[in-house]
Amino acid sequence: MLYLRMSDLLLSTPVTHLKSDWQVARDLKFTNIAAQSIGDAVNLTSILLTTQLDPGVNYYARSRAMLSTGYTAWSNIDIFAPQDVLAKQTQTLLPSLVSIPTISISTGPNGVSVYNTAVAVGTVSTLGGAQHTASTYMVEDMQGNIVWLDLANKANLTSINIPPGYLEPDRAYRLRVMIHVDSMDTSQLITQTFRTEPRSSGLITSTISNIDSTALNVVGLNAVVPANSTAAIYALINNAVVPVVTLSAIGAVISIPANTLNPATKYLMRVTTPTPDMWDQLVFNTL
Repeated sequence: MLYLRMSDLLLSTPVTHLKSDWQVARDLKFTNIAAQSIGDAVNLTSILLTTQLDPGVNYYARSRAMLSTGYTAWSNIDIFAPQDVLAKQTQTLLPSLVSIPTISISTGPNGVSVYNTAVAVGTVSTLGGAQHTASTYMVEDMQGNIVWLDLANKANLTSINIPPGYLEPDRAYRLRVMIHVDSMDTSQLITQTFRTEPRSSGLITSTISNIDSTALNVVGLNAVVPANSTAAIYALINNAVVPVVTLSAIGAVISIPANTLNPATKYLMRVTTPTPDMWDQLVFNTL
């Protein structure tokens, strides 16, 4: 069984609450619905769903209200994993109310770096003594598409870096964080909107997409790029960003020696200069 509750619905006369929509899905985009009640005129602020869910699998829940003035927006998304009540256990922790901590992003919310941006989570408190065991971090674009996700991270409870290669320059994103505690409860999905820093587009003059990793490759730079600039190259493998090599600019070019990169791999090159605001980057593949 699954119990869902809608809170913080403050209405002013003469607006009335007519119906509610409840949805539980197996994915964040709610394309794979596991249980739902649409246009429910009986369960307005809470509902008990009897649909059998798989224990240990992450599900996503949301709700919205139909008022006399129209539909509200969908609520924050709650991420949870059902618990098998038949499993052998000697103790069961009582449900716990999890506070909504503050979140911050380095240099945010405007001009956020696309290079190893740091996310920090404020103090987490619970009503019931439950312990903070994991944190879920997510970045999505303004269309709701997830660009980076670290689900139920047990090692980075209050801080994490968004790896290079996921954020595009001069774009708006939403950072979302959820706190998990050992009573199987979670906080609401905490959200902060931010915009990334603009790059000095045009520092890299070469257009490369697919290169031969067994040959010498030369990437041209704009003449305004200082001679002591560098280019860091990262491999983008299985949603991980792996540093590969840092090369120096010589004569307004970056030379990538033969066999430095692996074949059939996606890479990110970031050119940096002694001036922090003067940088450029590109993504390419090897054959």
